[in-house]
Amino acid sequence: MALTGGTAEAQLAVPDVASQDPRVLVPSDSAAEPAIVLPPPNVDNSRQNNNLPSMPTPVAVGDLGIVEGPVAGTLNDFNGGLGQDMWAGSNRSDVEMLLRRAPTTLMSQTSRLLFRKVLLTEAPLPVGLGTQPFNALRIQLLLDAGELSDAGALAARIRSRDAQTQRMQADAMLYAGRDIEVCGEATSERLQSAEPFWVSLRAYCYHFDGDTLALELTRSVMEQQGIADAAFFHLLDAFDVEEQTPPDVIASPNAIHVRLLLRHDLPIPLNAVSSLGMPVSVITAMLPDMAIEMRRPVAEQVFRSGVLPASVMADVFDATEFASGDLNLSTTIARSEPMMAALERIHHALKIDGRADRRAELVHLAFLIGRNEGLLAQIAELFADDAAAIYPAPNWEAWSPLMMRGLILAERDSAADRWYAMLNPQIPAHLNAARDTTFLLSIVRREQPYITDAQGPLADIALQSLNLGVPLTDLARNTIILGLFDVLGLDMPPEARSQAQQLVTMGFPGRSPPPFILQRIENASLTGKKGELGLAILDALGPRGAKDMAPNVIVFFVRALRTAGMIESAQALANEAIFTWQDG
Repeated sequence: MALTGGTAEAQLAVPDVASQDPRVLVPSDSAAEPAIVLPPPNVDNSRQNNNLPSMPTPVAVGDLGIVEGPVAGTLNDFNGGLGQDMWAGSNRSDVEMLLRRAPTTLMSQTSRLLFRKVLLTEAPLPVGLGTQPFNALRIQLLLDAGELSDAGALAARIRSRDAQTQRMQADAMLYAGRDIEVCGEATSERLQSAEPFWVSLRAYCYHFDGDTLALELTRSVMEQQGIADAAFFHLLDAFDVEEQTPPDVIASPNAIHVRLLLRHDLPIPLNAVSSLGMPVSVITAMLPDMAIEMRRPVAEQVFRSGVLPASVMADVFDATEFASGDLNLSTTIARSEPMMAALERIHHALKIDGRADRRAELVHLAFLIGRNEGLLAQIAELFADDAAAIYPAPNWEAWSPLMMRGLILAERDSAADRWYAMLNPQIPAHLNAARDTTFLLSIVRREQPYITDAQGPLADIALQSLNLGVPLTDLARNTIILGLFDVLGLDMPPEARSQAQQLVTMGFPGRSPPPFILQRIENASLTGKKGELGLAILDALGPRGAKDMAPNVIVFFVRALRTAGMIESAQALANEAIFTWQDG
């Protein structure tokens, strides 16, 4: 699966997904494969400095005659974008198809990273025939994924004369609380359209700007034309009264109603939450004064999607009261409860239980639930402070691997190292855990001491993989470990590297996209179509990311991303894969 240089014949080896017996090793007919020449690493800090100035860009006109406006985005070459050429060579209809297929429930951190990079990078649009405004689709996907801040920031930068795009911009900026921008040149449609939404936004902006005369004139016109919205004017008039009350009903809620409710600190009606989807679910979950009966189920939905901050989920848990007697035997009871009830119980038990062993057991159980639900990263962040405060006792070695992984995901490296230090590879009972942990740290941290310690174990599993009697699960695990060491360019014994390159050509059980998708990924990687590559891999990974993917396919994806120069995304997928496969 190596890239054999930069000639026209260079190609990525597409994994065999149809082999009936993955344990039959296929000898290589070629000599040792040449080293992959990788592009320089990206500077990739995609959530930092979204306000860097952009170079002037030309106006893009779509093939449907839609004036898309100047090129817009919040990510560029300085803060983690995919580059101005991310769509070069890609056909717009193909890209739109991939965008419409993109998952918006993103439990996987790698999937969310790719999703944000593709949608937020400032780059000229792909050429070809399109079926809808491209920028409107970008904003809609960000809103559907709950990325309200990103959607609002992107919307504020777009300039378009297309009404559909401007409507998406208005919604995004209202949900993000960007009152100045939503009343600016990005929504010029509000000044000329007679549609009720735009007329209401015109009135809202007159109020925001303090233009009382224009506001009253607009209100009079709305009443004369029969498009006056009683709930809208109730909320607008509430700025002039001492005590605000919510309207009795909002028949057709929209983003303007939601923005007004938030400005008054009023609850959002249930019909608005259910009809306006993920954006309002995210807002509802984050409102501390929202009735807990409504907030809790919405928060669970948003938490599972990977977009809700851990601090907000902890605040939701705090709204439930437990008597101290109800928290007896919390670890036993939590094991049989639904996920959110179990986490809530653990959260409260940690507040009152001061015994170190019981606290460690509670946190380990929370991490175990996270592992089983595919939410270890989110749950590790939720319990990071409690986990980081624990100093392991000598007889807690069995908890070490999972505690260490959770702490690494929560970016508490010094606390993770305390658990790693407990594992002594010279003790037979620790051997497998110590070996697997060394592999994980080599891949995730890429530090030479761990890589050096991994050399002997790498040779061992390479030799084990030659045994036709090795269990298929072990062979798959070996493929992930050896394949990732190889594709990431980490030091490894020559025989282990050779074995890695044979293992990834075999077929394994697990999720795998159809051959034509693999071919699309290969072509996009070799031709540098970063946007198309990111979307194709995002489509293949789906909401759950590396979980349940065939090991050889994961290695193929990591290699494809690195070949295209998407270094951060490749490393993120490698990290997620090694965590997922070690969790089982």
